[in-house]
Amino acid sequence: MLQLAPAAPACGHTTCTDTAVVHWTRLPTAGELANVPADQQADAVVLVYACGTHAIGLEAAALVHHSTCSGPNAAALPACDCTPVQPPQPAALDLTTLASGWQIAN
Repeated sequence: MLQLAPAAPACGHTTCTDTAVVHWTRLPTAGELANVPADQQADAVVLVYACGTHAIGLEAAALVHHSTCSGPNAAALPACDCTPVQPPQPAALDLTTLASGWQIAN
């Protein structure tokens, strides 16, 4: 059976209709969050799409942005106008060093 991929979304910049080539996530606004089941609200994010011209930088795109982030905003590129949410820091591992020099997690 032949399955066709859905059409790519358009750039999220207000005046751009180019096809999106990148995306990142932001927290939902209060209005968007009202449409999410209560048990899923803590993990909800909104995808933001941009064409190559309006894309934010790769490091910024790897983070979750605040609901008030105006990206893609041509005036702020390659950044955005918010300070993205910092990801949780991984827990420190308890390591044992073997005679060979390799380290293993306990």
